[in-house]
Amino acid sequence: MATLPKNEQEFLAGLSERTRIFIPDDVFYASCDKTVAIAGAGGIGGMVIEMLARWGIKRFRIADKDKFELSNLNRQMLATVEEVGQWKAEVAAKRIKAINPYADVEFVINDKLSPKNISRLADGADILINVTDSRSCYILLDNAARKRRLPLVMGHGSGLGGMKIYVSDYRKPEQRGLEN
Repeated sequence: MATLPKNEQEFLAGLSERTRIFIPDDVFYASCDKTVAIAGAGGIGGMVIEMLARWGIKRFRIADKDKFELSNLNRQMLATVEEVGQWKAEVAAKRIKAINPYADVEFVINDKLSPKNISRLADGADILINVTDSRSCYILLDNAARKRRLPLVMGHGSGLGGMKIYVSDYRKPEQRGLEN
């Protein structure tokens, strides 16, 4: 069995060896050095979290109000029999660390996002990702991204039609919000 590199730089270089064939090193390493705030660690959120951890993202914030249930096993990547009854955000944090021991899960929120806790998730983040199934979260995160001038990615399953993804880049003054 191969041994893991002893420092973060060597680890990221090995993790990204094939990725960096297509992306210049400076662009790759700059993307890793971001704080990603993710609302939702279920079906789509679990896949997003898994892929970002495998990409080498260094800092995560995760919010999900639910615990895994037996019914999640058929469609949610992070759900296993051992995780039934555990908070989704905490399971996601463990998964991130299992993939990249140098990643920092700054915190998890095991509660529904609200005006009282949105600042904790959004302040200081570089990008917000909403993969919840809550309309109130869509509005809350859109407002948070606009106020902080952050990019916002929102995705959801659309039944038999697959997945829909919306990107709002509020760093750009001309970006229009959800109301438009």
